[in-house]
Amino acid sequence: MLAGVKINFSAWASQNLEHENKQNFNQILNQLDHSVAELRNIARNLMPESLLKFGLETALKDLTEFYTRKDLHIDFQPIDINTNLPLAVQINIFRISTGNSG
Repeated sequence: MLAGVKINFSAWASQNLEHENKQNFNQILNQLDHSVAELRNIARNLMPESLLKFGLETALKDLTEFYTRKDLHIDFQPIDINTNLPLAVQINIFRISTGNSG
């Protein structure tokens, strides 16, 4: 929906804004892009696809890989993760590990 709003705003701006106002408008579009990206991150962290398909261990491993950078190494060592945990428990554990426990 937000991507559609951006497209509509862009089309409107191309027909209605003077060149000198487009820079300010483009800043607003960049904020919208940033908001969409942040929303995707939040949605992924609340219910990652890897958790549904492959379980808690894989989801946590993917999470560590997502946050690993040149200056940050995360050594993920899954020890005795029970693969028979109910999905609701796995989701809660994952959300606690991301700081999105609600």
